[in-house]
This record gives sequence, structure tokens and C-alpha cells, in this order.
Amino acid sequence: MRGFFRLFRFYTSYVIFSITGLTITVVGSSLLFYYLMFSFSFDSFHPNANKIVRVVNDIQFSDRPIYSTAQTPIPLGPAIKEILPVVSSSVTVIKPNEGSILMKSPMVVTREQEFVFANPSFFKVFSWKVLHGTPDDLNKPFTMVITDNAAIKYFGKKDVVGQVLTISDSVDFQIVAIVKPMQINSHFSAEFVASSKNIGTIGLKSDWGGTNAYTYLKLTEQVNLDDFESSINKAVESVRPTKAPDIYSYRAQWLRDIYLHSQLNDEWKRNADYPGLIILLGLAITIFLLGIFNYSHLTASNISRRIQKTGIMRCLGASKSRLTQNLIGEALMKGLVTFICSLLIVIPFSHQLDVFTRQGLLSDSVDISFLIVIAITSFIAVLLGNIYPSIIISRTQIYKAIKGRFTDTKTSTVKQWITTSQFSLSTIICICTLVIIKQLNFINNQKPGIDLHNKISIPMHADESIIDRSGSFINELSSISFVSSISISSGTPGRDLRTNPVQVSEMLSENDAWHDMRSLAVNESFLPAYNLELIAGRNFNKSKDDSQNVYIVNRAFLNYFQWDEPEIALKYKINWRGFLKGPIVGVVEDFHYFGLKNAIQPTVIAYHPNWFEYITVSFNQGINHLAAINEIKHTWNEVIVDRPFEYYFVENDYMSQYQSDFEVFNKAKLFCIVAILMAGFGMLSYTIHEIISRKKEIAIRKIVGAEFIHVFFAFSKRILFSFALSLLAIIPLSIYISNFWLASFFYRVIVGPTVFISAIAGMAFIALAIIAIQVVTTFKINPATILAEE
Repeated sequence: MRGFFRLFRFYTSYVIFSITGLTITVVGSSLLFYYLMFSFSFDSFHPNANKIVRVVNDIQFSDRPIYSTAQTPIPLGPAIKEILPVVSSSVTVIKPNEGSILMKSPMVVTREQEFVFANPSFFKVFSWKVLHGTPDDLNKPFTMVITDNAAIKYFGKKDVVGQVLTISDSVDFQIVAIVKPMQINSHFSAEFVASSKNIGTIGLKSDWGGTNAYTYLKLTEQVNLDDFESSINKAVESVRPTKAPDIYSYRAQWLRDIYLHSQLNDEWKRNADYPGLIILLGLAITIFLLGIFNYSHLTASNISRRIQKTGIMRCLGASKSRLTQNLIGEALMKGLVTFICSLLIVIPFSHQLDVFTRQGLLSDSVDISFLIVIAITSFIAVLLGNIYPSIIISRTQIYKAIKGRFTDTKTSTVKQWITTSQFSLSTIICICTLVIIKQLNFINNQKPGIDLHNKISIPMHADESIIDRSGSFINELSSISFVSSISISSGTPGRDLRTNPVQVSEMLSENDAWHDMRSLAVNESFLPAYNLELIAGRNFNKSKDDSQNVYIVNRAFLNYFQWDEPEIALKYKINWRGFLKGPIVGVVEDFHYFGLKNAIQPTVIAYHPNWFEYITVSFNQGINHLAAINEIKHTWNEVIVDRPFEYYFVENDYMSQYQSDFEVFNKAKLFCIVAILMAGFGMLSYTIHEIISRKKEIAIRKIVGAEFIHVFFAFSKRILFSFALSLLAIIPLSIYISNFWLASFFYRVIVGPTVFISAIAGMAFIALAIIAIQVVTTFKINPATILAEE
């Protein structure tokens, strides 16, 4: 400790710079490491998580692409448990098709998204903390388990066992237990869990014909998934009724793999962007290494300033190991100070830092595990950063140390390649960040072929009470001055585009091939409201009796059938779902319903009011959105008095599919700046280090008449050569990482040479500027002064 304070007294600027750099490194890399630890820990907290699998479903219609879904038939879990001894428990969880349930108590009436039906095993297989009551009572009909948050919301207190909640206006469920909410690092969540014996209240049956359930199995031991999947399919084949569809095949996923690797249809919620997480992992390691390299340079430069004192200590009997121990002692003290400084940043600003994680990890308080990550990162950084300075001390001979000379060719080469590695890593980060910027600019600037601006959508949730009064509500809205149009549809861009079987031919017959097509039901206002471009035929028209079955298709539909001209489609008819037959009356230009991550699919647009789920209201330009929504809400409450008003902005909802990509961009952008600063500090340390050891050379060169440019070239040529050589690794690595991330986009930018040239030239300019400034500073000193010091 005395050595550290002595160091601070005589080399204050060095200590401040090194602690500052280490603190930035520790806080930045620790945030990333902690965020990644959280992301990779999903579902690992459940007991026996390594023995729990989820069964998923591949649906194969004849001559159609496989439709992979996370949902399975409701009887699947119990059937497998009865047949396979390796299965000790099965969990069946059913989410309502309409996405939410109307919930009532004496205090509150609202819709809930976090509502499911499940069997009691849901609370045995998974880690729920029970506060009151007994979840086993869920095996009784008309019972429910809720979280303590839900209890407070609906009753104003936590212990409400025995109280009643009403769903769908008239069905009462008795609360039998109160539990804590599921941990946030879980791929599923639920606030209300009703008995699976009552799925009939939402119109479902426990049969093999539909796919409405999430099925989890707890195993007695770990198994080979391929063999287990084969056993599942054989078991199902033996119990499936002969009339049930044989188009299903089943796969198994380990519980801990779901959040990271599963992107199936009908997932509980949006899972992780795995390529983005890998990029952030690489970024965290890079920032950590840059900080270590920077600290190593600063420490080596400091040693160069006190090398003569080190030589004298060696003459007085101090061993190399003793000097190295002193260096490590100073390092540990710097690690402790770095840890304290990091805490001074993290603890007061935990809420602000949580904006970075976007997971609520630090919103209330700093978790002890995060403090452990900071501590480990702090001490590993200083210890690794002292390896190179320790090598310098161990290789320096006594007589050279007394003369102030401490480097040889090998240590100089190590120093040079450390600096080159800093700049190489920073260049890779810059290139990847520029690629992300370019792709996200492409997303923002690419016209989706559909107008999303100034629109809110009001879901009807398949609620007959809302649907019956929707006509009156729409009539009232039509009289409001700021409303430019009102459309109704089965989905809005980015959500609820169903897949249905269709036959397409000029005459239609039973022998026509079936094709899986995306399907959207709309009214006649949808196309003009969303500004979809008709390229052939006409829009729906009530006056032409389009309440009958008529269809509009998109250009991708034409390409699917290899029709060259849009007018060809108008000669054909469609048999939709086997019983709704009618002509194609129009063709629209392609539009990105699901964004740029997905290819545009052949789509059938139908006029089927029974499918309408959303009312979309378009505003005039320049209208105050808050005032407009308040007036629409007032109209809703007058017409549909017993249902809560819900809405979302269509454009915001559409762009939410890119949320994880923008999060990767925000993190990469921030740490790209940090990486450049660290590389700059590293180059500064390297240059100072070099100049201190070669001041005599500079003085002699100046005396013999060397110009500044010659001295500058002498100092920069080695580092530039190393940097140029490192491009052999920089360019392939950058291309690989960029393509790894871009692979999640069906429509993506082409990464041209401009990105690489910009990043490489920018980093080279920074390096040359730092070298030039230091050489100029030394070049101005009188050579006689330098030689006198030597």
C-alpha cells in the first residue's frame, strides 16, 4: 500500500490516467458481460432444467412447406407421459387464441395478456415461489392461481385466496393460490393461471385436431434428443385416433436452448437475437482486451521513467522477483481503487445504466452478482495488464537500467504488436458498427410498400360484445374531423398474418393442387388507408356485392405461379380453406408485411368480415396524437361502455421487430467510441514509450540535419507496417462478423469496399496524428538538453 501511495505522489498523472482507463474498461465490459450472463442464463434457474424439454410441432401438408410451430395438440403431453417411462411429469399450457382475456373484479375491469390455462404440474416442474394457498388445487375446475402483483391490482392486497375473478363476462374462477411472478430470465411468463379443465370457456377442446398448447416434459435422465424424438413420434402414432390428422411430427428442445435458439411460429414471446448476442460477446472481450493493452502500455511507459531507480535497487540487492512482487502489489492496489471507482459510477447511476441493459437488471438496485463481475474484471484486468511490464523488468540488465535503457528488440516487438492489436480490434469494431449503421439506415429508408404513418389500431380480441357494436363505433368515428380513414382487418402490418390452404385454377376442381398461402381479411378501406398500389383489377366494392367471396393477391403470388403479367391472375379463381370459392378481382404491388427480415410471401387478401380483428384509424397530417386518442377513447367509452379501450401505433408496433437490432446498434455505437478512445490512448502510450527510449536518437538525428518528416517516418513505419500486415486478419474477420449478423435479414445491404476503406483510413489517420504530435513535441526540444540528460 505504501508503494502505491508513493507511486501516486511521484507519478500522479500516470496513476490518474491508468485508473481512469481501467475504470472505463471495467464498467463498460462488466455491463456487457453481465447483460450476456443474464441472456445466456435463461431458464437455467429451474430445478432440473437440464432434464426439461419442450415438444414442438412440424406440420407437413402434402406438397406444401413445413410449418414449424411451438404449439402442439393439447392431449400430447399426458399421452407421452403414459407411454414413455423416461418422462416423469408433463406440463400443458394453453394460451387463448385471441391473445388476451377480459378480467373482472369488484375493483377493476381490464384485459390481460398474461393469462393461460395449465395443469398443476406447471407449478411443480417450474420454479414458482408460492406465497399463499396450494397450486395443487388447480386440478379442480374453475380454479385459478395468480401472482401477488395481480392480487394487488384486482383486490388491493396479496392474500386473496378464496376470492373470485370473472373472465369473459360470466365465468367465475376461485383463486386457490398466490405466487411470486416468474423470474425475468424465463422464456415464458404468466400472471393468471386457470385450470386446464376449463379450456371450453374459450371455445377449445382437448383433441388432436388443433395446435393450441405448449407441451413440456420433465425427464428422469438426460437423453439423446434424436432418439427421444423418434420415441415421441412412435408413442403418438400408437395413441392418436385414426381420424386425427397425420400431418404432425414432433421435435424436442432443451429448455435452456429455447430463448437463445428457437425462432418458431407461435412462440411465447420474442426470443433472443443470437447473432446479436455473439457480436456483443465479441465486443465485450474486445473492450476488455483494449483496456488491458492500454493499461499495459501506460505501465510500461511509467517503468521507463523510473527504470534508473529500479537499476539502483537491483545494485542494492533487490531481486527480479522482489521487483515483480512490488509491481504486482501496486497492480492489486490499482485494481482495488478501480473497483471502488467503478462502484462510484455504477451505484449512483444504476437507473441510467439500466437503460443500456433494457432488461430491468439494475432498475431497483445493483445486484451482488454484478458487483462480483466488476470485482473480478477489475483484478483480472490489472494482473493481465502487468504481464508485459513484468517481462520488461525481468529482461532488463542492471547496467542498462542504471543508464536508463530498458528495452531490447524482443520487448520492443511485443510492444509494437500489442499496439497493432489494439488498433486492429478497434478497426474491426468500427467496420462492424458501420455495417450495422448502413443496414439500419437501409431499414429506415427502405419503403415497405405500405403506409404506416399516423395510424392507431384498436384490437377487438374476437369479443362478440365489441364486434356487435363496432359498426356504431365506426360510424361515430367517421364524423370526427381529424379521422382521414377507418379500415378493418384480421391483422395489421407485422402481426397476425395467417397461413391457409388454397386451390388456384381457372375452373376449380377437387383435383387442383393445394398451396399454403398467407391470408389477410380486410374491408374496402384497407388498401387506400395503407396506400397499397393496385397494379391490376380493382379494390373490394360493397356495391358489387363483394360481401361474397372475392380475392386480391400480391405480386409474389404471381411469381409463385410464374405468371408474367398481373392481368393473368384476373382469369383465375381461388378455393380458400376448402369452402370459400371466388374470383381474383385485383392484384397489388408487393409490400413488406413482416419487414425486411422476411421474404415477401404470396398473399391472398380476402373480404371476410367474420375474420375482422382490428379497427385501424388513420389521422390527418399534423394532428395532435394525444388529443386525437383522447377523443377516440371518449367515443369508445360512449359506445362500448363495458370494455376497456386499447390501442397501439401501427408504425411503432411494426418497427418493434427490429428492437433487438437497434439495441445491438446502440451498444456497438457506444463501445465503438470507447474502443477508438482506448486505441488512441494505447497509441499515445506506445509513442511516449518509444520517444522516452529513443530521445537520444532523435537529438542526434536533428543535429546531423534530419528533417521532421524523416524522424516522423522513422517512428511510424514499423507500426504502419504491422497495421498493414494485420489487415490480412482484419478484413476477413470483419466480413465474417458482418455477414453473421446480416444473415438474419432477408433484405440486406451489400457491404462494399467503402466501409472498409473508411474505417481503416480513419484509424490510420488517428495513429499518425498521435505519433506526429509526440514527435513534434520532442523535436522542438534543444538536442543539447536531451544529450545532457542522457
